[in-house]
This record gives sequence, structure tokens and C-alpha cells, in this order.
Amino acid sequence: MLKTGESMLIDIDHEKCEKDLKCVDECPVKIFDYSREEKKITIAPEFETICIKCGHCVAVCPEDAISLNNFNQSSFIEKNKKNLITKENVEYILRSRRSIRAYKKKEIDKDIISSLIDISSAAPTGHNSRCVNWLVVYNKAKISKLKKMVIDWMEYLVKKDPTTAGLLGFQHIIDGFNAGYDGILRGAPHLIISHASKSAPTASIDCITAAAYMEIAAPSFGLGTCWAGFFNIAASLWPPLKKKINLPEGHKIFASLMVGEPKHDYKKIIKRETGNISWI
Repeated sequence: MLKTGESMLIDIDHEKCEKDLKCVDECPVKIFDYSREEKKITIAPEFETICIKCGHCVAVCPEDAISLNNFNQSSFIEKNKKNLITKENVEYILRSRRSIRAYKKKEIDKDIISSLIDISSAAPTGHNSRCVNWLVVYNKAKISKLKKMVIDWMEYLVKKDPTTAGLLGFQHIIDGFNAGYDGILRGAPHLIISHASKSAPTASIDCITAAAYMEIAAPSFGLGTCWAGFFNIAASLWPPLKKKINLPEGHKIFASLMVGEPKHDYKKIIKRETGNISWI
């Protein structure tokens, strides 16, 4: 193999390279160029400081002429057009999605949850930071403790800021909880949290996007999800709950999903209104 000699990260096999310039076009930080003098693809000298290790160059090269030494190339999957879904399939999947608020009590196998997280980790991240981390609250007793701590926060706000608590219907949720109805996590057997360092520039959108991938992927595992909004807010504002979750220093929760097997099967797709569209 003829290598660039310039990099411990990127190798180019110039015997395989057809000089189609796809890598030049596709690299988001423009590491690659074509040298008419040398008649080959070259790599920018400063590439090590600007390469975001996204793998675009490897994925787009039809001759397998490029390899990234920080990737496990044996894990790569050849794309198969037979697996591409149609517009009609995509529309059905997205329009049939429901937020699940009634779950069966059964636990979900940890391998299934791990597979769901693995697929969700394919979501894009800003500058390919891959900054998203996951926390799975699996244990039923721990789920119960976290729910009660959210209720504690709501009770505090009812006394401290009754106007805000009233607008959010906190007393109604508290009364329901005390009567045995779980308006916090809806009886979901598990909670999956995406978190990241607050210093990551795109931490919020990266974590939320990954959680959205999870929400879309979950039904293929026979699972349902719902965004745990009250928990998410409380986990950011209520010190006892923040301490209980014990994230790494400097990390913040950006998205939380209830996860479990849906108790009921929805029979119809309800068409939702399209938001206003402006063109400029």
C-alpha cells in the first residue's frame, strides 16, 4: 500500500485511488486537495488540528482507498439500497409516532436498551463532537425515588411561587400523585437521560437530537417513549435531585425519555397541523 507518509491518522492507497475528487468535495473541513503537480490526492499539513474524524472521506470513497486509523474499519457496513425506506414508509413512521403515557410493568432487557442507545448514538453532533452521554435509570426503586423528588420540587414551588405553579398545574399533579396516579413518569419502568458537558458548544441540540433518534427508533424494538419534561426541569433546578443523579462535574441533563413497552396499541394516525411556513 502506498501511504501519504504525512499522517498517523489518515492513509491513502494511491494505487486504488481513481482521483474522482469525492473526498475533496465531501470533507467538511477541506483537508483533501488534488495536486496537479504530483497527480494525486494530498492532505493539508495542518489536518491533525482541523480533522473532526467524521468519516465522510471513508464513507464516500467507492474504491476503499482511504482509511482512518482511529476507526475500527471492521465495523463498517456496506450500504444496501434495498434497505432504503420509501417516502411513504418514512411518512407512516413519523406520523404514527405517539407519546406513550401508559406502560406495561415489565422490565426491558438491558441488551435491548443498549442496542437502542447504540442506534441513537448515530445522531449527528456539532463538529462531530460525539459529546452525548447516557444515564439509564433502570432500577424500579430508584425510579420511585426520583419521581418523589420531582413532587418535592413541585410542592416547594406551590409555596414559593404559586403563580408559576398554578400555571403549570402542579397542585393537580401533586394531588394525583398522592392518590396513586403517576403524572411524572407515567409508570414507565425505565428512564433514559442524555447529558453532556455544559462547555460543549452544541451540547443541548446534540443531546436532544440523539433523544429524538431514540424516540423514532424505539417502536422497532416494541418500545414506547415519552419526553419526561417535568423531570428534566426539576433535574436542572432542584438541588436535592441534582445531587441524587450525580452527573459528572460540569455536566447537565438536556433530554430525558420514559421508556417501556406500551400498554395499548393505537389504531389510528391523527393528522397534525403544519406550522406556518415563510419563504425568503
